Amino acid sequence: MTAQTTQPSPAPRAPAASRRGSLIAGAIGLAVLAAIAIDTTIVPIGSEADVRQQAFSPDSFGTSEFPRVQAFILEKAVEAQTLAPAVLADKAVAGLEANLERAAALAGMSPSTVTPLNRLIGYEAAAKIAKHSVAKGITVREAVVDLGYVERGEVSEADLDKALDLLSMTHPGVAK
Repeated sequence: MTAQTTQPSPAPRAPAASRRGSLIAGAIGLAVLAAIAIDTTIVPIGSEADVRQQAFSPDSFGTSEFPRVQAFILEKAVEAQTLAPAVLADKAVAGLEANLERAAALAGMSPSTVTPLNRLIGYEAAAKIAKHSVAKGITVREAVVDLGYVERGEVSEADLDKALDLLSMTHPGVAK
């Protein structure tokens, strides 16, 4: 007799493009945070060839001239803590635009938004709506309509609009 073992199904993963974008954004954020955390000064001294040739040294400028040149360069230097937020804004945030329709749909799909329906149709019905919404990948509003609560007259469109007003859910208190 052979024992069979079943492997648990892997968790669903985001599409590759979405994961790649998240990884890039995370890497940029990590680099910026590291730059902020490290007490570093970014000093452009010259070309890579100058650095390789060690052209910036007391020997090449003379002991009297070197401190003056060094002070000038340090005066023009940029602190990493000053530069990092600008780099973050330029590389990771600039040009991004929110997709308001997608954001509203995702917010409307949250099972927690069913809570205001409890007082209108009861806990059991609201739980059924939340489960249906999650299972079908639709908004709570769509689940209410899909399950026939509006058609049967258990909740009106006006009551549904008022109960599922996402903006009002961001304020404390119970919607009247």
